[in-house]
Amino acid sequence: MPKALRTAKLVIDLPVPGAEPFIMAIVQSISIDAENSVTQVVPRQREMHRRASSIIMDMVTFTDPVTQHECTISGAGLNEAITAMVSKWIIEDCERDGVTAALNENGRIVIEE
Repeated sequence: MPKALRTAKLVIDLPVPGAEPFIMAIVQSISIDAENSVTQVVPRQREMHRRASSIIMDMVTFTDPVTQHECTISGAGLNEAITAMVSKWIIEDCERDGVTAALNENGRIVIEE
């Protein structure tokens, strides 16, 4: 029976503003049957840790599932993309809660109290 690995959990730890982020991934091993259905999961097959600085120059190419465009992005670019997306979520959640929030010129989310 074929086995595969998959990311079960991904954590980006931002200890304090200005400190280097750390990335942790928990990897599962899965068994797959002839119909490509998962038949067994081995949780926590492996736990991987990386400093964000160790992957900033790594490059990956993939096809965006929404736009169908081929994209090449660096680890540093991925950091910027995640930051932009999470900032968007935070601002949307604040607005939903009736709090005015926006990005300032330094890229920080500021709220009006």
